[in-house]
Amino acid sequence: MRPTSGLGLALGLLCSLLQAAPLEPVPELSGLDRGATVPAELYQLHDTHALAQALVERVFRLTRAKDTRPKLGPLKRTEPVHHFDLQKDARLLMHLKLEAVTDPQRFSGYVTRGFLNLHQTGSTGGLDKPEVRALLEDDLALLRLEEEYNPDPSNRVHELRPKYLVLDLTGEVVVGGRRHDAAHYGNLVFVFKEQVKQRATWTYRDSLDLVQAHFQPTIQLSFGVWTFDEEKYRTGVLEEYYRLCLAGTFEDALLRARPYPQGYLEAQVWGPLELSDVNHVLVLEAELPAFSESQAFQYLTERLGIPVYTYEMATRWDRPEYRTLRRVSGSDPD
Repeated sequence: MRPTSGLGLALGLLCSLLQAAPLEPVPELSGLDRGATVPAELYQLHDTHALAQALVERVFRLTRAKDTRPKLGPLKRTEPVHHFDLQKDARLLMHLKLEAVTDPQRFSGYVTRGFLNLHQTGSTGGLDKPEVRALLEDDLALLRLEEEYNPDPSNRVHELRPKYLVLDLTGEVVVGGRRHDAAHYGNLVFVFKEQVKQRATWTYRDSLDLVQAHFQPTIQLSFGVWTFDEEKYRTGVLEEYYRLCLAGTFEDALLRARPYPQGYLEAQVWGPLELSDVNHVLVLEAELPAFSESQAFQYLTERLGIPVYTYEMATRWDRPEYRTLRRVSGSDPD
């Protein structure tokens, strides 16, 4: 299938129209208690974008409402809390390997289905245990997304489950010396539109790292030697990080500044994530020739009008900076 097919274009236009329309409220989800199970019928009655936005709004209400102010706990004198505007001073990025888009068959999947998660594809560059991921994602959502995990890739619940991105801080606030290794996912970087933040949560490092106390070094996975002790896993672990301002939504302005460990700030986008959500693309100069000759480049720039820039990695404010070099195609995004 050519990515510039009429079907792909029609699907892209339909997704854009759906996203432009106001999302319906989902009070049946918004009103659920902590740890409650999402009723199965909601997945049939509501658009997944609407479910995702309701889920994130609910997380904000439960963790940052007036009667649930964050309990910061003891702070060292050298560990201030910054009021960081995550709406203005942060971006959502996804790293992909060049071959993921230059291969026409693989790129056609992004055209027709968007960016998918482990539950939908069966593969990942991280923890390749979908049942464990589902347990942690339920904890992150402060909900059980389904009564019992159903591994069927077509299970509509998986469309709601998050896609994992890099949270790139752009504000002029020093939050500790960080070096992240997101490049092992690839050097082609998709930068997403601001409205995607309405369906996103974030954690101050890889969300998997936050529950490492429940892992034991016994089996080999793609990123290390780990296994998960589900019997000892205590739900509510990630809610503690919400209270400590080390996780949150993009309505939050609190970010605890400290020397962060190796890794990256992570964002989790709930619900569908599609090419129509992309604001612009960053590509290394060395990879530009191969990328610019691909059908993906033609589709992104000519069909969708997505600008492409070259970039290099630098360091600024003691953290990694994606430094734009030049615009290759398209006009500057909003």
